[in-house]
Amino acid sequence: MPEIVIESVNIWFWVCLVLEFIVLLTIRGGPHDEDSESTAAEMGFSVLTFLVFLALINWYGGVPVWSFITKQPLVLLIYLGIYVAIGIPWGIFRWVLDIKRRVRAYQVVFLKFLNNKNLPSNTKVLPDDLKEAWAQYSRHESRVFQNKPSASNEKLRIIRWIYIWPVDLVSFLCGDVFVEFFHLIYRCIANCLQKLADRIWQNAGIEENFKQ
Repeated sequence: MPEIVIESVNIWFWVCLVLEFIVLLTIRGGPHDEDSESTAAEMGFSVLTFLVFLALINWYGGVPVWSFITKQPLVLLIYLGIYVAIGIPWGIFRWVLDIKRRVRAYQVVFLKFLNNKNLPSNTKVLPDDLKEAWAQYSRHESRVFQNKPSASNEKLRIIRWIYIWPVDLVSFLCGDVFVEFFHLIYRCIANCLQKLADRIWQNAGIEENFKQ
């Protein structure tokens, strides 16, 4: 059957495939701060567009989808099993990355707060008299880390990562990886520049004249 499908596809199959991929990539949604209703809507719409895609390639793309489903259900189940088997570890990988992203967001905001309060940058636990100020400051800066990640509360996002893992993989490689690489390069350059500035500033003896 796979050989027959490959030989029978036409240009409309590839057109439909590209369009479906673009649609799924578009409705993939933002990776941050999504509510369950928007995620559920995106999931429902992605399922609908996929069914439309199957119907179009069955009628115009030269791929006998319905015949394949009815005549070779066992092969179809094997393909689905392989697809899900790849999607599950990908979903776990994306979940871990998402948690690490929230931790990084917390660290950035927390460091800004420490700088504003003239506290050491290696402070881990705030004094009790600053915890209320930190709560207000963090709510104003970001909602990403306000609540501890809960897999049960974000099951739709995890299911979506598994369900459309090929699209999410391409989006991750073209978007997230590029952004992370850019941030890595920027941090390296920023660290070098900061060390250079600190050395010049220290050699000039400017800070010594402001110490009490």
